[in-house]
Amino acid sequence: MQSQLPCSSAGAGSGEFHVYRHLRRREYQRQDFMDAMAEKQRLDEEFQKKLERNKMIAEEQTAKRRRKRCMLWINAIILCLHLSAEKSGCGN
Repeated sequence: MQSQLPCSSAGAGSGEFHVYRHLRRREYQRQDFMDAMAEKQRLDEEFQKKLERNKMIAEEQTAKRRRKRCMLWINAIILCLHLSAEKSGCGN
């Protein structure tokens, strides 16, 4: 029978390196995934802000055009009333 020589119990066996390497690779993948998700979330927030800003600009332009159309109608009505008053002789 062969006697076993005492060896250090502090060292890891050769099989442990593969376990460590696998754990390290999974951790790097997890960190990469979290970084990618954070970047995606940042881009989504930027896009939503841009959409909101564009919507606000479009609403402002629409309101401006609406005011302009209303003023044209009001001016047209005033002109018609003024012309009809002149024709009927009520303007004197």
